Amino acid sequence: MKGFSLGLLFWNSGHMVRRRELCRYFMQPCIGLEFWTSVEKCRRCARRNPEHTKSGVKHAGNPITNDYYDSKGLAEYAWSHAVVSDEVYDRIKKYCNFKNSNWSDDCSAAMDIVYSQYREIDIYNIYAPKCLLNQTSPSSAAQAFFENDQEHFRRRIHMFSGYDPCYSSYAEDYFNKQEVQKAFHANISGLLPGKWHVCSDSILNSYNFSVFSVLPIYSKLIKAGLRVWLYSGDADGRVPVIGSRYCVEALGLPTKTQWQPWYLDKQVAGRFVEYQGMSMVTVRGAGHLVPLNKPAEGLTLINTFLRGEQLPTHR
Repeated sequence: MKGFSLGLLFWNSGHMVRRRELCRYFMQPCIGLEFWTSVEKCRRCARRNPEHTKSGVKHAGNPITNDYYDSKGLAEYAWSHAVVSDEVYDRIKKYCNFKNSNWSDDCSAAMDIVYSQYREIDIYNIYAPKCLLNQTSPSSAAQAFFENDQEHFRRRIHMFSGYDPCYSSYAEDYFNKQEVQKAFHANISGLLPGKWHVCSDSILNSYNFSVFSVLPIYSKLIKAGLRVWLYSGDADGRVPVIGSRYCVEALGLPTKTQWQPWYLDKQVAGRFVEYQGMSMVTVRGAGHLVPLNKPAEGLTLINTFLRGEQLPTHR
């Protein structure tokens, strides 16, 4: 895939963005795909292959980036989009110091109200219909169980930021098919107990490889000469555009072009701002899963990035 050069690929993966930095690149000197788990290795690759650094760092899509800004943005977005009342938001502002990893009891109680309101709609796209498909599915039953356990449900929705029970139902039906598992060389014997599930609570509850912020990593990548695009669907309530804007602004990068709309088919598809080494892009009407909600806009976003171009600024 000549010309697609050095890149770091994040696909709407929530906390996974923070748990491991995967630097991958597609280039002629390399066979296929290489992954690295440190920024320094990415930088060494860039120095070894200067002719292949055009594409830079691939889109970071609705990523959780910094606990403080993302939590602050989640609460502010819920209030500003009429999900919670003024009184609830006032309680959050009074009791919540999101700079602390451990919330106070008063803060947790206030944020529980936010999460309880999001149970009634799709937090990943606040304007989409709530998924009511196959309420007896294992994933739906598990979700109902956690909703009855307030603390467990709050922890689950706080940590596992890319999970949706509807998509899980489709995925579980598909990946539990015998022919699919055979194609993936998985469970060849057919003797493994139970079924495959999208979300494993035993793994979730024991996982501790996380950090408070990846903003320092962004800074290092930008200083290494890599180009970063962070995009956000503006209807995502879980990793809202408000928090992402706080995160980008915290980097303190010089502004190259001001906040402006970009277009697709003569309609405003979103907005973007360009900084030195980084761009922040929104996708209008998309939720957490931009390619699912707005596939044409998502494709335009990817193609524009890979070509090293600017998003269309005219109808």
